[in-house]
Amino acid sequence: MISRFVPLLAGALLLPGSAFSQWQPVRSLGILNPFQDNPAAAGSAECLDLHVGHRAQWTGIEGAPVTSYANLHGQRSSGGPHFHGYGVRVEVDEAGAWSETSVRFGWAYNMRLMQGGRLAAGLSAGLGQTRLDLGSLRLPEVGAGADPAIAAASQGVVPEIDLGVWYYDREKFAGLSVLQTTQPLLSRMTAGTRLSRQIVAVAGQEFDTEGRWDIEPRLQVRLGKGLPPVVDVWTWLHLEDRFAFAVGYRNQSALLLACKGRIANYMTLAYAYDFGVGPLAGPAGGSHELVLGLNACRGGGPGRYVKCPAYD
Repeated sequence: MISRFVPLLAGALLLPGSAFSQWQPVRSLGILNPFQDNPAAAGSAECLDLHVGHRAQWTGIEGAPVTSYANLHGQRSSGGPHFHGYGVRVEVDEAGAWSETSVRFGWAYNMRLMQGGRLAAGLSAGLGQTRLDLGSLRLPEVGAGADPAIAAASQGVVPEIDLGVWYYDREKFAGLSVLQTTQPLLSRMTAGTRLSRQIVAVAGQEFDTEGRWDIEPRLQVRLGKGLPPVVDVWTWLHLEDRFAFAVGYRNQSALLLACKGRIANYMTLAYAYDFGVGPLAGPAGGSHELVLGLNACRGGGPGRYVKCPAYD
């Protein structure tokens, strides 16, 4: 099944087309919650997994991006070493007068490899609503925002499809996803404008120091046509399964600090702060991000579950 999926993903990477170049929401803690960017990660946590997050970016600038998101995913097994993952992702992104709300349902096929790791391929599909708040704009004519023709062009609904592959074993993980695969056309709002197709690649590996602390470098890269690459490099330090903190860097943009703690058996809380180091460092304040994770274990079949370090 995965062998049939790989050519589809490769074709999505090579599809031509012009698009409106704007990044999908960038999250500092997204690397702790890979299903939000990669549908193939559905079911890679041992149990039913819920994450809810909120990010306020560049707090000193009026109309700066604000993102809220939630996702829930789990697995369904037929009793063998392979299983199906499933889930749903919801995201609300606001920046100035623009906002977008999207709901996508994901599916993944997860198979066990001979060497003990697991490889998954997945896709998600749903709808995204893009809106322009006319009340926050200074229009040339008084009352222009109430014109039915203008109001009708201030919002639109488009289909959204993402593809991904995901590999993990007990020490490492890596994934590749293509967001907005079809580059949907915003025909009701503008002429010839499409949402940009974007590629997200992540990787990480956990190293056992033979003590109470483990060290884990992580990398995330975002690529989009007409946009500079966004590269996040992290180093996480884990104190057993109770607490972790990290330092990182986003190229030409921010110094990243984060921490995560287990506050109950099935609950974690993570916080990240971005110190701006680029052109916006002066006028803009830092960026704050908070993520709550809930994990309801149900147990897994023999030989089926491999702990994924991305969800530690």
